[in-house]
Amino acid sequence: MACETPIMQGQIFPLTLPKWGLTMTEGTLVAWRVDVGMTLVSGTVVAEIETSKIVNDLAAHQGGTMRRRLVSEGDNCECGTLIGIVTEGEVSEAAIDAYITAFPNDREPIADLAPAPDDAEPVDAAIPKGLRLE
Repeated sequence: MACETPIMQGQIFPLTLPKWGLTMTEGTLVAWRVDVGMTLVSGTVVAEIETSKIVNDLAAHQGGTMRRRLVSEGDNCECGTLIGIVTEGEVSEAAIDAYITAFPNDREPIADLAPAPDDAEPVDAAIPKGLRLE
């Protein structure tokens, strides 16, 4: 019997455009610093990202092999956009394709801390028992 689900003996790690500030909504991938097929360790600088306020390096959060670069240099992307794929172990191209297809590109920004509306109900913040405020 044929298996229709891609078989994977490793892990897939997404590289997404980070949200570095409260007001950051997008950034431009200025340059890739790694090539497809390159072995990465945690902390390897993989790309240079420019925002309206800064230019910063994006580092890999885990080691593995750079398998896909999904945006081109000069592309402007929203925070949370999948920009690359890193894998560890044996991962088929079909499994990577399935992961990319299933990736939720319509996610809310990671640190969207909008102020509460004026008509919002106050939150009752109880003081833990035994804690004294002076």
